[in-house]
Formats: sequence, C-alpha cells, structure tokens
Amino acid sequence: TGLATTPVINTSRPASPTAAVSTAHRILGVQWLRAIASTMVVVYHAQLQVWRLSAGQHRGNLAFLAAGTDLLLVISGFFLVLSARKPGVTPGRFVLARLARIAPLYWALTAAVLASLVLAPGAFYSSRLETVHVAASFAFLPAAHPVSQLYKPLLVPGWTLNYLVPVVLLFAVLMTLSCRRAAAICAGLVALAGLLGAALPETHTIVDFYTHPVVLDFAAGMLAAE
Repeated sequence: TGLATTPVINTSRPASPTAAVSTAHRILGVQWLRAIASTMVVVYHAQLQVWRLSAGQHRGNLAFLAAGTDLLLVISGFFLVLSARKPGVTPGRFVLARLARIAPLYWALTAAVLASLVLAPGAFYSSRLETVHVAASFAFLPAAHPVSQLYKPLLVPGWTLNYLVPVVLLFAVLMTLSCRRAAAICAGLVALAGLLGAALPETHTIVDFYTHPVVLDFAAGMLAAE
C-alpha cells in the first residue's frame, strides 16, 4: 500500500520546487479558479434575465458576482504567458493557437445570433442588423452597437475577446522582436494603457475602449505568470 501512494522521483537530477508535479498542481488550482469565475458570471447574467423578465420585481443582490469577469481576464493573461513558453512555439504558432482556441466557438455563436436576427428580427428588442457592426463583430474589432451604442459585438458577451485579441497580437510582436522579457514588457504596456484610461477624461471613442481599466486584468495575469 505504501508503493501505491508514494510518488516516483527521478534521481537522475535534483528535485526542485518547480518540478512537473508541482506545476501541474498549480495549474489545476487555476483551472478550478476558472470554473468558479465562470459560474459567478453565469449566475450574475441569469439574475439579470430574471430581473428583466419580472419587469424589475425581483432584483437580487448579486452584483458582486460580476467580478467573475475580471477574474477570468486575469486567468486569460496568466495562460497567455504559459502558452507562449511552450517548447517550439513561434509568434505565428502562438497567434494561430490562441485564435483556434477562441475563434471557432465565438464565430459559430455569432453566426447563430446573426441567423436569428435575419429569420426573426421581431424576437429581439435589444439588437438589430447593421453591416459594419456585424463585420466588426466577426473581426474582433470594437464597433458601436446599433441599439445600445456601446462598443459591444453582435454576441454581446464576446466583448472581452475584443480586448484579448489585441493583447495576443502585441505579445506576438514582442516575441518576433525576440524580447527576452516579452511577457513583462507586454504586461507593462497593457497596464500603462489601462492607467492612462483611468486618468484621462472619457471621450467615448475607440481610444476609450482600448484604454479601459479592464485591461489591467490581463496585465495582472501576465505578471502573475511571469
């Protein structure tokens, strides 16, 4: 029974605190954290729908669960750095791997929303078709929503990807320049943008979007991984 619970140690080199098993446990912990954050976001949005369907009669006190979004963005920044440090990863492969992870599902759901708007436009009270907005939504570019006028895509919950994709591209550029501290530099530039956005007056422009303090979440995740 002792052999069943005793880990096998490679004696060909000294064990270290950064051994593979230790790393796996740390990553597993972050994955659990991601699950908790995702659940927070789902419950928060469900509460909003209940409030809307009940015409404001049932307002819960769950606004704090919106912080799950910030936590997810921190985790995104964390895994961004880890994925860039895998053996054999080039800037091109890094970008393609990130897009392959996020784009197919996002595009599929955006296409579903688009099809629904075409087939049953009367079923939507908070959205309508606008060619430029639809194209920008598929391209991960911020564009004013035709109803709310906020910089939200057709699939509204996908707004975080309009921040993530530019961060991925910036990281790839720094990798191309062979920056030894690409993660730290990327985190610093992203944090600087967020701090400027928090300090400067709001102008309701694209600049406001890309310098929104929410980008500090990505910077925090990258620095944690660093």
